[in-house]
Amino acid sequence: MCGIAGFVDLSGCLLLGETLERTLEAMRFRGPDGVGSHVGGKYAIGMRRLSIIDHLTGEQPQSNESGQVHVVQNGEIYNFRSLREQLMSKGHSFKSVSDTEVLIHGYEEWGIEGLLSRIDGMFAFAVVDENQGVLHLARDRFGEKPVYLHFGHKVFGFASNMKALMSSLHLSQEIDPFSLMRYLALHYVPGRRTIFREVERLLPGERMEFSLIDGTCKRFKYYQMLEPEEEISNAEELEYLLKEAVESRLVSDVPVGVFLSGGLDSSFVTALAAKSMPQIKTFSIGFDSVPHDESKHAKSLANACEVDHHLVQFGEKDFSRLLPKVASVLDEPLGDQATLPTYKLCKEASRYVKVVLSGEGADEFFAGYGYYDVFARRDSFFQRLLGRSSFPQVSSLIDESLAITPSGFPLVTSKEVRNLLGVQSFGKTDDQWERNLVSYLDTLKDPLRRACAADVLTWLPDNLLVKLDRMTMSMSLEGRCPFLEKNLAEYAFRLPFGKKLYGSESKVALRSLAKKSFPEIAWKRKKQGFVLPMALWLKNYLEANGGTESFVNDRNCDCLDRDAVVEIIDRWTNGTPGTERALYALVMFLEWNYYFCGK
Repeated sequence: MCGIAGFVDLSGCLLLGETLERTLEAMRFRGPDGVGSHVGGKYAIGMRRLSIIDHLTGEQPQSNESGQVHVVQNGEIYNFRSLREQLMSKGHSFKSVSDTEVLIHGYEEWGIEGLLSRIDGMFAFAVVDENQGVLHLARDRFGEKPVYLHFGHKVFGFASNMKALMSSLHLSQEIDPFSLMRYLALHYVPGRRTIFREVERLLPGERMEFSLIDGTCKRFKYYQMLEPEEEISNAEELEYLLKEAVESRLVSDVPVGVFLSGGLDSSFVTALAAKSMPQIKTFSIGFDSVPHDESKHAKSLANACEVDHHLVQFGEKDFSRLLPKVASVLDEPLGDQATLPTYKLCKEASRYVKVVLSGEGADEFFAGYGYYDVFARRDSFFQRLLGRSSFPQVSSLIDESLAITPSGFPLVTSKEVRNLLGVQSFGKTDDQWERNLVSYLDTLKDPLRRACAADVLTWLPDNLLVKLDRMTMSMSLEGRCPFLEKNLAEYAFRLPFGKKLYGSESKVALRSLAKKSFPEIAWKRKKQGFVLPMALWLKNYLEANGGTESFVNDRNCDCLDRDAVVEIIDRWTNGTPGTERALYALVMFLEWNYYFCGK
């Protein structure tokens, strides 16, 4: 786990070594254990290292024997040992026991597509092949690790951290209004675009080739979930896949722990991890607000699994103190209320471990969200709503008429509110990523599978995994997600409707296996998640910062109508029902903009 960066300069004007050095220094928090770089004729690549595997010989960049192929990697390749054995049997020699060196020889042996098809991991990596005159970039299948990109005039740059990339290249901080509209509708920015005009993302499951000769760039989708030809519901296979996924993510040369919320997903991970690693450390969050507190359930599970449990309390004082701090470490605005408690949880966990397992991905693949319930009643609800028994085609990511996304996720704000704030919807703006998303979703015949796929391609990489990566890395902590192991995720994607939702029961297959595997643990509780008393806390936060008008003016946000922002925030903080998510997303945007662009 670390941060990577690189630049290609075909203009001859960029000081490659100095630019790379500035970028890596700005990403020190992602990898405090070491730094490395390699500067070629027209390119430079480097990394910051958080040492997890092979402390002594795992430095990067790493090169092949001829010195013509160079690699930097952010993340972990979990099956690197088996791949290493395969490569050694084919005559490749290794000078380290790190997972990164497997990428070099795997690329030499199988090519970039063959390598990507074989590796199990969370990763963003760059391979420079001087013989071919090409820079390869690739991102893991579900988007656990970030890659930000800038395409300039004869200059190309990439990095794990957007602020480091932008400051090193002195890029414009002009907000992309289309992305801002999406943020205010969803509380995160999805897809290829970012909040800034001059920076974009490499997508999950995507790779690209950048020519070191003429600067041409080609993108390829190397991984895409497809409509399964046949459904599957073999409980024995699910048990095996879960066990393998958890055990593979426990591999480490440093202490490992688990984030334990008390819900089904993290509890199952904890129970499996405790079998392989007795007395493993677990970390959970407790809230002063009793209706929102799940810590007693986490404690009960921890006792049943006999793990070393740590409880972290979170209250309004933490909220007020951490809101600006968290805003300052985010690449982009993120209006997820759970980000602040996660930050404090990461800080506590980093005192004891350098790796934590987390439950992200289970809700999306096994159908755990409450808004999926509509699909259990699809013959009644949608028939009344739409006058038809089948689901309509997906037309866009943001459905203004129903105020939902294709997964059923409710929008944060309406089009009317966004217009009042001075952000137009830009309905005619061309976005190839959204067109591809819509086209893919319409190939999925099962409406529940389509909803889950929509969240896997948007909510999961651009909200949940952003939150986990940024909060863990801000504390130089590595987060791992067993439910995103490729074979397990694909198994869950192929499950029939009744193995995901049955009446009021969600995640049916996962819950049934949990009851069978760990009968001493109570598994009946429904998903709760982080839901905090936002309206009251934000009202007090704004008052502590001089009131709404003073707060908004101090944040100096020119991309929104300030008078409208003040009026809407005052209305929402004074008791308008159902506006807590929108209120938090708007205040977080103002804080983020202040620390990233204005302070």
